[in-house]
Amino acid sequence: MIKKIWKDYSRYLKVSRKESKLALLFGIIGALLETFSIYLLANLITNLGYKNSIIVIEGFNKFGLRKEICIIIFFMSALLSAISYFISNKNIIIAKCQIERFVREEITDLTLNIKWEYYLQISQGDISKAIISEGQNISEGYLYFISAITYTFIAVTYLIACLIFVPNTFLILLVYGIFAYRIYIYYSEKADFYGKNLSSITSNIGSWTSAIFNNLKYLRSISRDQIAKKESKEIFLKFTNSYEKARVASYKSKFITELLTIIFICLLIIFIILSGSNTSNLILSLSLFIRMTPKIYNAQSRLLDSVAMSSWPKKHLEKIEIAKKFEEDIFINNRKFKFDGNIIFDSVSFNYPKSSTILKDINLSIKKNELIAITGKSGIGKSTLLDLLTGIIKPNEGNIYLSDININRININSWREKIGIVMQQNFFKNDTICSNISLGRKINKKKMKECLLKSNAWDFVNKLPNGIEESIFDRGIRFSGGERQKLALARALYADPEILLLDEPTTGLDLYSEKELLSSINQIKGSMIIIIISHKKEVLNICEKVYELSNGGLKKI
Repeated sequence: MIKKIWKDYSRYLKVSRKESKLALLFGIIGALLETFSIYLLANLITNLGYKNSIIVIEGFNKFGLRKEICIIIFFMSALLSAISYFISNKNIIIAKCQIERFVREEITDLTLNIKWEYYLQISQGDISKAIISEGQNISEGYLYFISAITYTFIAVTYLIACLIFVPNTFLILLVYGIFAYRIYIYYSEKADFYGKNLSSITSNIGSWTSAIFNNLKYLRSISRDQIAKKESKEIFLKFTNSYEKARVASYKSKFITELLTIIFICLLIIFIILSGSNTSNLILSLSLFIRMTPKIYNAQSRLLDSVAMSSWPKKHLEKIEIAKKFEEDIFINNRKFKFDGNIIFDSVSFNYPKSSTILKDINLSIKKNELIAITGKSGIGKSTLLDLLTGIIKPNEGNIYLSDININRININSWREKIGIVMQQNFFKNDTICSNISLGRKINKKKMKECLLKSNAWDFVNKLPNGIEESIFDRGIRFSGGERQKLALARALYADPEILLLDEPTTGLDLYSEKELLSSINQIKGSMIIIIISHKKEVLNICEKVYELSNGGLKKI
C-alpha cells in the first residue's frame, strides 16, 4: 500500500523537493532536540529531592551539571525543538501551496494547448472544476503524504532514542509499532476502497451542475427544474457516502491505536516496576512513549487520508497523458509575420475526428481590403472556415496560404495578432469596459474612444456613470445584445487588425441595432479585409463578394 501511495504522489515531490526535504529534516531535528530535553527533564525530576546542586546525568559517564545550567539547557533544547517543528510544518504548507499552483497551471496550460477539435469534446464545466478541485485535492493528499512521512521519521527517532537510553523497554515499543502498522494496513485498504470513487463522483457533480445551471432558464420555463432537485439528491448522497466511509476508516484506525496505546502504557509501567528500574528510566520511558504514540497514529491517519485522496492524482495523470496525445502542433518560427493582404484556400478539406467530411475541396482567393460574405445553411461549415483561417484547426487535405506562405510554416501567434473577431456570443469578463476592450493590451483612452465611435458604442458608454470604467458584469449581461456586439466590434478594432472576422454578428439583434452595426462595418470598409458569415440579405448587400457554401463546395454568387 505504501508503495502504491508513493507511486501516486512521487511526481509532485519534484515540484516541492526543497520544501519536502526541509520539512523532513527539521522534523527529525525537532525529535532529537525533544528527546534530549525529555532526557534532561527525567534526570532533573529524579534529582529534585536531593539538596546537592549538581545533577548527575545518567548515560554520559556520570556527567554532572549544576541544576541552573541543566534547567537552561532543558529550556533551550525544548524551545529549539518547538521552533524546528514549526519550520517543518511551515515547509509542508509551502509544499502544499506549490503543488496546488503547479497542478492548476498544468491543467490550464494543457487545456490551452490541446487541439481545438478535441477541446470541443471537453465539458467547460469539467475544466473549471478540474482547475479548482484537482489542484486542491491533489495538494491536500500530498500534504497528508509528506506529513505522514515526517511523523514516521519522528517516531523512528524516538524509537532509536529509546534503544540508546532505555534499551530494556525497547522491545515493548517495537511490538507497539508493529501492531500500529498492522492496524494501518487493514484500514488503508478500506480507505482506498471507499475513497477511489471520490474523484469520479466529484467530476460528475461538476458536469451535472454545469448542465443544469447553464440551462436553468429552459428547464424552469417548461417546469422541469424539479429534476435538478431529484438528481442533485442522488449524486450528492453518493459523494457523501463515499467521503464519510473513507474518513471514518481513518478515525477508526486512530481510535483503535489510542486504545492500543493505553494498554501498552500500562504494560510499560508494570514492566519497569517489576524490573526494578530507577525513577529516571520510568519517567524517560513514559515520556518517550507518550510523545511517540501521537506521531504514530498521526502518521497512520495522514497515510489513510492520503490513500483516500489517491484517486485524484491517478485521474489527473490519466488526463495529462490524454491531453499530451492531442497537444496542438505549433511550428516554431520566431520571425514576425508580415501580411500583404492575400489569402488563398487551395483544395482545402476538413473533418472532425470520427466525423464525416464538413468541408471538401474548398478553393477561395481573398485580396487586400476586400469585404466578402460567406452564406449557407446552418451546420454546413461556415464557422469552420473561419477556424481554419485563424489556424486553431488544420486542413486534413489541401493548404492555406497567407502572403504566399503556408499557414503551417508561419509564426501562428503573430498571424493571430492581426485578426479581430466578432462572434454571435462574445467573451466578456466581469470587469470594466476599458479592461474588456483592451484585453491585456496597453490602454490608450483616446484610441479606445475612437474605436467606440467607429462601432457606434460611444453614445451609450458615455452616458454610463463611470464611462469606460463602468463594470460590464459577467458575460456583459448588463447590456443588450446589440450593445454587446458594438463593444465586441470596438475591441476587435482596438487591436488594429488587418483582417476582421464577423461570425453571424447580427443574429438576435433588432432592426435598429442591426442597422447601426452595418453602419459601423461600412465605416471601416476598405481599411482591412472583412469576412462576414451571415445568411441575412441586409448583410450580404453591403459586401463586395458573396460566396455560398454547400455540400458541393464554395461558389461565388
